[in-house]
Amino acid sequence: MNMKELNKIALVGFLILTVSGCSSLSKNDNNSKKTTELTEEEKNISAALAVRNLKQDFDQSIAYDKGSCPVNVVAHRGSSRFTENSLPAVILAGMGQFDGVEIDVMMLRDGKWVIHHDRQTGRTVATSTSKRYRVSHMKSSEWNTLYLRSPNGELTSTHANYAWQVFQMWGRYSSPEKMLNIEVKSETDVQDLYKLNALAKHYIPSENFFFSSMSMDSLKKIRELNKDVYLGYVWAPDQKSINILKQDVDRGLSSDLYYQKNKDRIEDAYRIETRYRRRYKDSKLSAATVKKELGWNSGLHVDIRSFVKYPTIYSRANNLGLRVATYTINGSEYHQKELVNLFKQDRSLPDEAIMDNSKFQLCRQLNPDLVHIPNQSYTPSTSIGKLVSSLPNDADFDRLEDQKLYFSNHMYINYLGNIQSIKASNINPVTNKTAKATPVKFDIKDEEFYINTPPILISIPKGTSQ
Repeated sequence: MNMKELNKIALVGFLILTVSGCSSLSKNDNNSKKTTELTEEEKNISAALAVRNLKQDFDQSIAYDKGSCPVNVVAHRGSSRFTENSLPAVILAGMGQFDGVEIDVMMLRDGKWVIHHDRQTGRTVATSTSKRYRVSHMKSSEWNTLYLRSPNGELTSTHANYAWQVFQMWGRYSSPEKMLNIEVKSETDVQDLYKLNALAKHYIPSENFFFSSMSMDSLKKIRELNKDVYLGYVWAPDQKSINILKQDVDRGLSSDLYYQKNKDRIEDAYRIETRYRRRYKDSKLSAATVKKELGWNSGLHVDIRSFVKYPTIYSRANNLGLRVATYTINGSEYHQKELVNLFKQDRSLPDEAIMDNSKFQLCRQLNPDLVHIPNQSYTPSTSIGKLVSSLPNDADFDRLEDQKLYFSNHMYINYLGNIQSIKASNINPVTNKTAKATPVKFDIKDEEFYINTPPILISIPKGTSQ
């Protein structure tokens, strides 16, 4: 193991501690050292996964070891296991399985560029007093009072990031072939875009970043500053996608708790419909127009719904030498489902898909051979190792703790989130056939109910005794 690999392992420990609310590496030095030492059970899990061509990625999600995927997968605002647009989310995704990472940049009132998506603070970054700011009206001194929220909404002791901090770490630690997609959210002049371009060029090799935006005006200004960088023109979402998003969030407006947790998403739905529509009258320029305005090194980033609706969009762009990426505002499950349907219909896939879930979750559906049936000569030595070896190929390997409960009752969770029964013939030889199923005890408690929670589907094979 070389020094660069050791540095990456140390960084992983530091970033995981960071997202947990730790602000000092030295303060938690003993814990950070432990992250590089595997327990016997962790070694057994790793060995059991390796037999199935799987591994745990830097962000602790499951990835495939060898094989190919017919589409590049880009992490939307970084790894979904961490706070979006945070340093850990971006860097761990860049070090791991993803082919690239998309982030959002906005400019403060005093000209500083920060990593942030929402118009206001509060959802992913906040102050200790819960005071909310409009990002475009903030000064750096006010931005410095913000802290990251953890994925469960708790305020951590880690400060919100400036763009240069993420650029610096990306240039230092991401894999050489990975691209950082810097989506420009702020409408600004050429001088401010000059600063952004200069920051990116200072910290990141020129072949490892590019810019995208829904504003053709911003992209044309960047082209004046950088003749070689790739520029992605983002189509506005399909009208049906906007309507579905509005319907989804409207159903939760009667719930104060739902509204508070999804306030920015709700506002975004109406903002896309109104202000963005008025501002970006050229919200769906053709591939020919994009090439004419931005040159050969450019492309289209379109809503997956539009990509499906217009079958020739890929061929038209491809004939002009333009790349095509897809995104969605209707959830990664929908995006994933449409890509799988396109693949089954033998239609062209985009060059890349900007996704919230892991690369493995999509690619395993496009290439089922990525998950191997375990070699019968391999014998795991722990119960969790036996579980990994015994699960069917379509199991969700990211939910091993949940799988323990179901598997003891001859059921498992598949990668679509459905609970399925395991036929005796499908259980691999490493399973202990003499073990009796442990009865499940349910502790019934009142829980929060969310209107957007998907149902759990249970399928029982025909002929199974009741």
